[in-house]
Amino acid sequence: MPTPDNRGLLRRLHPLDRIALAIATLFLIVTLARLAGYSLPFAGFVQFAFFLSLGYLVYRFSSWARTRLLWSLRNRLIVAFLFFAGVPVVMLLAMGAITARMLFQQLGGYLLVQDIQARVVEVANTADSVASAMAVTPQTNRAAPIVPPVLQGHLARV
Repeated sequence: MPTPDNRGLLRRLHPLDRIALAIATLFLIVTLARLAGYSLPFAGFVQFAFFLSLGYLVYRFSSWARTRLLWSLRNRLIVAFLFFAGVPVVMLLAMGAITARMLFQQLGGYLLVQDIQARVVEVANTADSVASAMAVTPQTNRAAPIVPPVLQGHLARV
C-alpha cells in the first residue's frame, strides 16, 4: 500500500513521467524474465522504449535538479568572484612569502660565509704575527708560556 508521501509524489508527476516509469518497470520485468530463461517476443521493442524513456527522464530530472539545486545568481557571482579574484591573490601572496623566505636564506648563508672568511683571515694574520715574532726572538730568551690556572691541572695529567 503506498504511503501518503508516495501518493503525493505520483500525483505530482506528469502523465509522460508516469508512462516513462511504467516502461522502465516493464523493462526491469523483461530483463528478469530473460535472466530466468524466458524469451519474450517484444523484448527488443521494450528495450528501445526503455532507452527513449530513460532519455526523457534524464531530461526531466536534470531540469528539476537545475531549478531545485542551483543557487541564486548572487551566490553564483560570489563563488565566481572568489575563484577569479580571491584565489589568485592568495596564490600571489604565497609565492611572495616563499620567495622572501628563499631570499632571506640566501642572505643568511652569504653573511655566514663572509663572517667565516673574515675570521679565517683574522686567525691567519694572528698566526703569521706569532710566527714572525717567534722567528725574530732567539731560542734562549723565549719566555715560558702563560697557562691559566684552570688548565694547569689538566696539563699536569697529560
